[in-house]
Amino acid sequence: MTAIPLAFARRHRVLPGPAGLDGVPVRCVEGVDAMAWWNLRVRLQNPLTAVVESDGEALLRDIDQTYQRAEVKAGTMRLELAAVAAGATTAGAVDLERAISDADRDLLAADGKAALVQLVDKLLLHAVEHGASDVHLQPTAEAVLVRYRLDGDLDPGRPLPAGLVRPLVSRIKVLARMDVAERLVPQDGRTTVRVGGHAIDVRVSTIPTAYGERVVMRLLDAQRQLMDLPGLGMPADVATAFQGVSKRSSGIVLVTGPTGSGKTTTLYATLRTNARDIHPSPIPPRHLS
Repeated sequence: MTAIPLAFARRHRVLPGPAGLDGVPVRCVEGVDAMAWWNLRVRLQNPLTAVVESDGEALLRDIDQTYQRAEVKAGTMRLELAAVAAGATTAGAVDLERAISDADRDLLAADGKAALVQLVDKLLLHAVEHGASDVHLQPTAEAVLVRYRLDGDLDPGRPLPAGLVRPLVSRIKVLARMDVAERLVPQDGRTTVRVGGHAIDVRVSTIPTAYGERVVMRLLDAQRQLMDLPGLGMPADVATAFQGVSKRSSGIVLVTGPTGSGKTTTLYATLRTNARDIHPSPIPPRHLS
């Protein structure tokens, strides 16, 4: 797979399969450019057999997933080699719990999953378990910092090997249905993970930096119960003043603060509380004579 760059495969919509006795089968769309086909045959050094497909978008998704699996496998090998260099007893004994020092138990079933896939799962599930609103992957020259936003503040971050930045970002992009091949422009996507029987929406944004793509994942629990104003924990004098101005028929109330500080939660709680306090007068029954 490394013989054919991902950008080439996506641009021409070609996906080579494993070589057989009759050459290499290539999934493609109708009308592949002749020069691209020639380049493909030269790079693979085998005769090609075209397997034409009608759904180009489905083929693009399969291309992304195939290359992502290859990158995950390469990242897993790097992770295992790092474990061996650190003194692990066997090459397969990759200690993911040590990579995420405060994840003290499995957050998802890991059966059949590659080590790098498990790592992404643990990053997300650790964030959900601890009530983080965002997960940041910040590449630096020496490491990839994993940072969580809790109550509006970013923690200092936990370092992972710098070589994992590309496979980590590729795995997240595939989950969010983003363009894996494009690394030079910002992108947005979304996905959903299931935790404890309910869905968590994840909004993903990437932006290129000098050391690789930086990723921000916003976690939204669609089933989280709405709160009332008394449940927000405001000091009594602040809550009384805020609730008073929120009931005025004119004017404006500004609710400001950093990402994840509770602006939307405060506004929904205000609407919820004020709506319950409104009791319209019932219409008196009409008496027929």
